[in-house]
Amino acid sequence: MKVRVLFLAGALAGMLGLAACGGDEALSAEDYYKKMGEVSAEVEKKLDENNAATPESESPDDYKDFVVGVFDKNIPTIEDGVKKIEELSPPEDIKVKHETFVTALKAQIEALKEFKEQIDDTDPEGLEAVLSGFDNDTVQAASDAACTALQEDASSRNIEVDLDCD
Repeated sequence: MKVRVLFLAGALAGMLGLAACGGDEALSAEDYYKKMGEVSAEVEKKLDENNAATPESESPDDYKDFVVGVFDKNIPTIEDGVKKIEELSPPEDIKVKHETFVTALKAQIEALKEFKEQIDDTDPEGLEAVLSGFDNDTVQAASDAACTALQEDASSRNIEVDLDCD
C-alpha cells in the first residue's frame, strides 16, 4: 500500500515545472525560465515536505486517512503553483507553449480532484482497488508533453533550467 501512495505523491510532484509571478510586461526568455526553475524547486520542496509522513498504522482507516491527507495537502500546493504560472508574462514567442502548459496543468488538477472524490467515496477496505485503478500516465501525459516543450525551448536557447518534467 505504501508504495502506491508514494507513487501518487510523486505523480503530484512530477506534474509541476512551475513559474513565478511576472506582471503585465513580458519577461525575457532568461527571466521567464529562471522564475520557472525557482518556483518548480519551491513547489517540489513543499510536496516533499507534504509527502514525508507515513500512515499511522496499516489499518484500512488509517491508510485512507493518510491517502486523503496526501491529496488534501498536495492539490492546494499545486494549485498555488499554477496560479503563479498564470501570473507570469512569457515572451511572445513562448506564449503558446506557456498557455498549453497552463491548460494541461489545470486539466490534471481537475482529474486529481475527481480521483480524490472517488477516494473520499470509497470504504477504507476498498481503497486499494481504487488506487490501483489510477492511470497516472494518462492523467499526466499532456502536462508532461507541454513541460517538455518548454524544457526543450529553454535548451535550444542555451538556458540552463530543470523544469522537472517527468
